[in-house]
Amino acid sequence: MRYNSEEKIFITKKHAILNSVALVQRAWRTKFKNYKAPKRNTIVKLAEKFNRTGSVDNLTRKNRKISQKRKDAKIVLEGVVSEKPDLSINEAAQVAGISHR
Repeated sequence: MRYNSEEKIFITKKHAILNSVALVQRAWRTKFKNYKAPKRNTIVKLAEKFNRTGSVDNLTRKNRKISQKRKDAKIVLEGVVSEKPDLSINEAAQVAGISHR
């Protein structure tokens, strides 16, 4: 199951306060009555992730290099959009000769 940020924060806070997987699961069942409690491994991994990164969100790579092809396509697309701002994304990509994705 995928948990949203609110649920991840709840799990992490409860684990930090209670320091027990079983008590976190019990607190989960009390708050979120219609959902299954997270598994032991999920709680432990989420707590470890928070201790390691300081966040419960999935972080992306920060130092990702942008290819020259992508930089060139961006420049061309900016020119097309500045000339014809009423074009849709697909139309602008077609005029620029690049993929709309």
